Amino acid sequence: ISSVTGAICLDILKDQWAAAMTIRTVLLSLQALLATPEPDDPQDAVVANQYKKDKRLFEKTARHWSNVYANGPTSEPECDAAVKSLVEMGFEEVIK
Repeated sequence: ISSVTGAICLDILKDQWAAAMTIRTVLLSLQALLATPEPDDPQDAVVANQYKKDKRLFEKTARHWSNVYANGPTSEPECDAAVKSLVEMGFEEVIK
């Protein structure tokens, strides 16, 4: 899933779509994609590189964004502090 656009690289959402598919089929496919990412064929090269080189940081970052965008149960104070530091430097924090 692209961290910039939110695009999802899942064939059934593009050229493999069939009218017989149900929302259950689509959600199960998304669940499988999220459970077993393909870092060698990424939608987002930066995220894939982090996944391959520092899985612990990847997981921490994923928890942080889950908390920010989906009211996840686990906050990551280190990530929150890093974002706050960037905002204090003048970068805009955009949460959609």
